[in-house]
This record gives sequence, structure tokens and C-alpha cells, in this order.
Amino acid sequence: MQNNNDNDFGIILEFPFLTPSLNQFYSNRNPYWRSQLVKKIHNDVQWLLISKGYRQESYPFGKEKLSITAVCCFADNKRRDVDNYFPKPIIDALKGFLIYNDDDRYISSCAVRIKSNCKENKTVIIINKSEGF
Repeated sequence: MQNNNDNDFGIILEFPFLTPSLNQFYSNRNPYWRSQLVKKIHNDVQWLLISKGYRQESYPFGKEKLSITAVCCFADNKRRDVDNYFPKPIIDALKGFLIYNDDDRYISSCAVRIKSNCKENKTVIIINKSEGF
């Protein structure tokens, strides 16, 4: 995670990894592999949050409704399906730290963007107060 920008507009978190695509995740039929992968991502995310000064139950937005945008940055120029790269394990790991819960009472929307030709593979999570409908 590079620099987190906390401000009135939201929180931006950069994680130096991508979660596996859904194709990779479900093509491996070994449930132990999937379970261990999710646990590793969860631990990595929470360790990075703690290293940046976030603590459990800090909830900078309280229980307000939020919107989350995940930007999956790839170093190459390969074409990818947007619906194949939702970083659910990262967002799940934010529960109990930055977001109260990830159900529809607290999250109004989640969006995914794919960005190619980046300097490195990474995931950027942007959390903002929800604008409502």
C-alpha cells in the first residue's frame, strides 16, 4: 500500500498486488487452496492497514453509506473482462477496520475499473461517502 489519502473526499488505498481473477479462483477445484488464498489476502490487507496507522474499528465514516471503487491496475496492455476482477477478498478485509460492514445498509455501490499500461500490478481501493440516488 503506497500512500493513503484521507480527506473530505474519501480514502484511497493502494495495495501492491491483484487478487486472482474469478476464472483463476474457480478453475482451481481445491477448496483448501481457495480458503488459504483468501486468508492470506485478508491478513496482507489488514497488516498493510495497521502499518499505515489504521486500527480495528476505526470506522472513519462511521455508519454512513459508502461507495467503493476498485481500480485493478495491470502493467501490460492485455484486454481483460471487467467482471472478472472484482477484489472481494480485499473489501472483505476492510470490514472491521475502515468500513462497518459491506452489506447494502452501509455500501450503496461497488464499481470496478480496469487500467492497463500501469507501472506495476496493483489494486487501488477508493472509499467515498455515498452520494445517494
